[in-house]
Amino acid sequence: MNFIRNDALYTSPVKLIGWDQNPEMNGKEKSGIDWKASKPWTPYLESQKPELVVLNLGLHVHFDPFFDSLLENALGYLKGKREADEREGRKAPRVVWRTTAAGHPKCWQYERPMEEDEGGKEGGVKYEGVYKERFTWHLIEGMNQRMERRVMEAFGKGVREGEVMVLKVHKVTELRWDGHLVGEGKDCLHYHVPGPADWWTRIFVEMLDEVLPSLPSSVST
Repeated sequence: MNFIRNDALYTSPVKLIGWDQNPEMNGKEKSGIDWKASKPWTPYLESQKPELVVLNLGLHVHFDPFFDSLLENALGYLKGKREADEREGRKAPRVVWRTTAAGHPKCWQYERPMEEDEGGKEGGVKYEGVYKERFTWHLIEGMNQRMERRVMEAFGKGVREGEVMVLKVHKVTELRWDGHLVGEGKDCLHYHVPGPADWWTRIFVEMLDEVLPSLPSSVST
């Protein structure tokens, strides 16, 4: 299967250049450190003509209005491409929107998965200090929810027919405080393999198994 995935949601770096002058942007977005280092995924969609596109929110956005603008740009771009494919008799690529799993504060203190009775699933992860002020991980769950809602609104028919899917990994990862690449750097964002990322892959493969029979034979083989 020919597929592409994104580094961040940006559809065009050209559009972003003028955004750093927007007074509603916060300091992180104005500095542009993240998005200037990230490549847009749209040129690969145009040149490689993939059967599958995998998009994730990424952790490059630290401000809700900026994220909402990126999301609407991505949705509008994909919707326009799908309409053009339909007009010209081409099969549009299937799209998987992957929710983003944020990290866990002080993950090095945990040696096993968090239990529900310890406040894991019910209380959720609480972000304070650097995890909120610098990393802004507290925004990820709300961004995931808005992304899922807007995908349903923009591609309702496609979602029902399995042409557009949402891969939900945020909640299933929330209890895995113990799965991070802690080491000396105390990395509470990235995960060990094997670990939570393998479960993301398993869910992803199960989703593909449901739609592969309806893909062209050249894809499923």
